[in-house]
Amino acid sequence: MSYREIKFRGKCQTTGEWFYGYLFKSDSGERTHIIKNHKGCLDIDPDTVGEFTGLRDKNEIEIYENDLIKCEKDIYEIIWNRGMFILKNIRSSVLGDTPLGPMLDIFDIEIIGNRYDNLELLRL
Repeated sequence: MSYREIKFRGKCQTTGEWFYGYLFKSDSGERTHIIKNHKGCLDIDPDTVGEFTGLRDKNEIEIYENDLIKCEKDIYEIIWNRGMFILKNIRSSVLGDTPLGPMLDIFDIEIIGNRYDNLELLRL
């Protein structure tokens, strides 16, 4: 049986740099951290944290929650809903009920950005 690697990404509040790795909060719950191999950021913006889906796009780039992807002529955001990663069409704001995984088997999906760095794509 194969397992999905559990990891997260989040944007550092002080530098704006993305960090990838293991997520945890301080004992007080006031700070969010992402650490990998003893390197990381101790001040991640908690609103930017997204989980790795375990999947990759057509270019072998890891797909994370809140990524924006192009599939056919539409743009979707990857959303965690009802225990699975699904596609939300940004033009209609309709949540699909098809999990992301089967879509990769049918379509050439490509990451074109994310909701934090590419707000202009959410306004199309």
